[in-house]
Amino acid sequence: MLKYTEDAVVNEVVTRILRRSADGIVKFGKTMERANDRDWLDEAIEELSDTLVYLTKMKRVRDTPPVTTYRSKNGSAVVSCPCADCVRR
Repeated sequence: MLKYTEDAVVNEVVTRILRRSADGIVKFGKTMERANDRDWLDEAIEELSDTLVYLTKMKRVRDTPPVTTYRSKNGSAVVSCPCADCVRR
């Protein structure tokens, strides 16, 4: 990754923006400066709506404990529980 600033996070963002711009030029055949045939507010709202969906999904995955499946001591039942304490019983 190229170094544009002393901040690695900013460098990643700049690299993503440049890559996205190049992809857009290939896909649409023009730069954003020349593109004036869309309602950019509607485009931005749609993109942000998608972002909210992605962030909500990521948060749910992060906040959901993993489910552990195990057999009872006598081997007769399979029990699933997200609680680590239950697994030790």
